[in-house]
Amino acid sequence: MIRLLVLGILFEHNVHGYEIFEKAKIWGADRWGDVKRGSIYHCLKQLVKEELAICLGTERDGNRPERMSYAITQQGREVFIDLLKQCLATPGDPTTLYFALAFAANLPDQVASTCLLERRKALSDTVKVQRSNVLRWRVHEPTLSWMNDALTHGIVRMEAEIRWIDQALGRVDEYPIRDWNRPVINL
Repeated sequence: MIRLLVLGILFEHNVHGYEIFEKAKIWGADRWGDVKRGSIYHCLKQLVKEELAICLGTERDGNRPERMSYAITQQGREVFIDLLKQCLATPGDPTTLYFALAFAANLPDQVASTCLLERRKALSDTVKVQRSNVLRWRVHEPTLSWMNDALTHGIVRMEAEIRWIDQALGRVDEYPIRDWNRPVINL
């Protein structure tokens, strides 16, 4: 989720596209998140067009090429917080959760915990439905054994994520709050 990555880094400090890509590489997100340099620059242009970010101008460091620096707008900060909460609360692609967790310290503990509880409930509800499907298919469609295995695999993954959420919620109070010299948005 490139949009969350770019907004999240801009939320923390003013930056240029190359710096965002370098941070993504340090996190390994160029591999597990399929982050590409071009997608970062495209996202920055789109954020400026939507007035969620502004261009601060260009700067040059030594013999390096000029780099355009960007800052997040107040509207961009609000969109980032909403997107962050949505990505924490809504099950889906694991890489979206990884990006959201990278920026979760920008939320008050109670808000982050509430989002994870919403995610847990959605996962639990889906597990119940999938278990019912597996049982029904075993009786009515015994030839779909691979499909049953696929559903069972999904159930096992969701149950593992539920256990992880329970453990993470027990550790939230231990996590340090990030201080980016910017106020935490009260929600």
